[in-house]
Amino acid sequence: EKKIIAMGPQLTPHFDLKNKTLVWDEIRYDPRFQYRTYSVICTYDLTTKHYKQLTRKSKYFSPTLSPDGKIIAAVKISKANNFNLVLLDTETGEEIRVLQNPKNYFIQTPAFNETGTQLVYSVSANQGRNLAIYDLTENQATLLTDWDFKQSLRPAFFGKKIIYQSSYSGIDNIY
Repeated sequence: EKKIIAMGPQLTPHFDLKNKTLVWDEIRYDPRFQYRTYSVICTYDLTTKHYKQLTRKSKYFSPTLSPDGKIIAAVKISKANNFNLVLLDTETGEEIRVLQNPKNYFIQTPAFNETGTQLVYSVSANQGRNLAIYDLTENQATLLTDWDFKQSLRPAFFGKKIIYQSSYSGIDNIY
């Protein structure tokens, strides 16, 4: 075990690694207004040992890297409390694309498929929790399961399947 970098505080511990690039979000506090916080995206190149804070005064959460490492998908929360998935440039942190979320579901933990054409993620709403896939080529989201109030967390593509954590049986398992 070897410490490579100290990460700043996070609401929920989360990071992703692709092509020797590590990405994560960190909380930043406004120096003047202590109750104003931001969530910024940071990267670390394991080859060059270069740390970079990509965004400033932002509200991005749960970043994940595309298979080629050139795009970051993250959850963005606006000042009006709207939730969207956004695609960011890994080098500059600039928003490339905002993915629509017309029902304003609470979005969590996106993950790319192996070709980078789809994102799977968890959603929450008044009717419970669900899993969704966003097809980047069709620009369309599809819910995958029936709504329920059991947790369905951290979905990921596993070949042609999707695996995720839940407690359907009363015990946390991978389904």
